[in-house]
Amino acid sequence: MRRNHPRPDTTVRRCSGTATTGPTGSTFPPAPRSRRRRAASASLGLVLAAGGCLFGLTSCTADSPVLAQRVDGKAVILLGYQCSTKSALNELQVGRVSGAKQGPPVWVIATDTPRGVPEVTPGIVPEGYHTTTDDLGGADIGLRVWAQERANDNTYLRGHFDLTKVKDGQVVDATGAVITRADFNKRYHCS
Repeated sequence: MRRNHPRPDTTVRRCSGTATTGPTGSTFPPAPRSRRRRAASASLGLVLAAGGCLFGLTSCTADSPVLAQRVDGKAVILLGYQCSTKSALNELQVGRVSGAKQGPPVWVIATDTPRGVPEVTPGIVPEGYHTTTDDLGGADIGLRVWAQERANDNTYLRGHFDLTKVKDGQVVDATGAVITRADFNKRYHCS
């Protein structure tokens, strides 16, 4: 009786990540990762990220929210919870957004002695800070920007802000929601 199974000497085994050799000496590429294995890897990544959030290893909370406000037709970056040295601004990177593409940082400020800075206008360096990158050349950054804050060696929210669709005085968060400056002050300033 003939079986549909290959003979043991012709069985090809594939190991994930390494090439295998068949009985004739030919090599085969690594087997693709199974759907179940990819799902398990993704699940593990989510669990690790959630654990990092719980234990403060990553910046998953709104410890230092970054928002943007349109003031006199210009972008102003608003930084919440600037009342302690833990959340005080170490570095701020700001860049332009074109369509869905984020450009490189065009203006970066930093300090060795962080202090609370609740708002920053790109191009104007707050007292106690210095520029590490200034590709603005005195020009305005525009109304479609991204910003990233580093406080106490943790990187916080990197938000994209489109201020072209809002009126002067309005504040935009990273989701595109529009709030007032009074709402920002109530939600993100220290009580």
